[in-house]
This record gives sequence, structure tokens and C-alpha cells, in this order.
Amino acid sequence: MIWRLLNVEQAFIDAWTDAGRIRQHVVDRQVQAHGQYAPAQRNQNEPRWYYLHYLEPRIRLATVGLPLDQWQGGAKIIIGTCSIIGEFDGNSHLVGERGLKLQMEPLDMLRVQPDDEFVNGMAVLLELSNQIMDRDALRQYEQREARRLDAQRRRQRWQEGRR
Repeated sequence: MIWRLLNVEQAFIDAWTDAGRIRQHVVDRQVQAHGQYAPAQRNQNEPRWYYLHYLEPRIRLATVGLPLDQWQGGAKIIIGTCSIIGEFDGNSHLVGERGLKLQMEPLDMLRVQPDDEFVNGMAVLLELSNQIMDRDALRQYEQREARRLDAQRRRQRWQEGRR
């Protein structure tokens, strides 16, 4: 998916933590084990910065050209899914889980009609939450509730057996 973000505001910037440098040995090991190569980067010479969402480290953001705290104006955002390989310290405990990867580029790199447009970054995060994070939270809640009800039924059967 490609989204147009009209304004990168401070609240959006504050929602991310610096992921630090990529642990290249983890990436190299993944490539060796699975033969997967990263697609050729269109802008290999453009610097990149990496961030993890402060509440949900399964969501990764890469900015192209500028660090997030220096971003002004709008952005093109490319969104895709990924399998987490633990390439950052902040997501190493999530290896094997599905995640989201976002790439933020300057608006002048937008060459196609975007799938959606958002007034600000918080609207982007809300949409991601509605599409992804809330489903996971609901699934986790349902699993916890099923375990609780199962334990309650076992206790009830055990107590009935004692009578």
C-alpha cells in the first residue's frame, strides 16, 4: 500500500523510538539460511534511519533522506508486512512473528496515485491500529478469556467431583 501523509506532526514523531543500527549479522544469517535477498534499492545513496513504534515493536519505520525528528511537511508512506528476524535490539524478542514495515519518503518521490491520504501522522497510526493492532488485541483478549473460562469449568468439575 502507498499512502500520502500531508503533515508529519510532533505527536507522530513522538510515537517512535530510534531502533538503532541494523544488526547486520542477523540479516546476513537470514539471507544465508533462506536465500532471500533484499530488492535493489532505488536510492542506494540515500541515508536511512530506523524506528520502532514505542508501544508495538512489531511495527518498524524507515525514513529515507532525513531522520524523523527533522521531517517537515508531508511524506509518502509505503506499507508492507514482514517476518521479524530480530534485526534490531528492540524487536529481537519477536523473531518469527509477523510485523509491519513502513517506509517514509519525501512527497516528491510519490509517482503514483496513493491508496489513501491522511491529514496527519496520528491519523495514519489510528488507521494502522484499526487494521492491524486492534485485531491482535482482540485475538489475545479472546484467548485469555477462553483460558479463564476453561480454568473456571475445570475448577467447577473438580469441586463437583469432591462432593
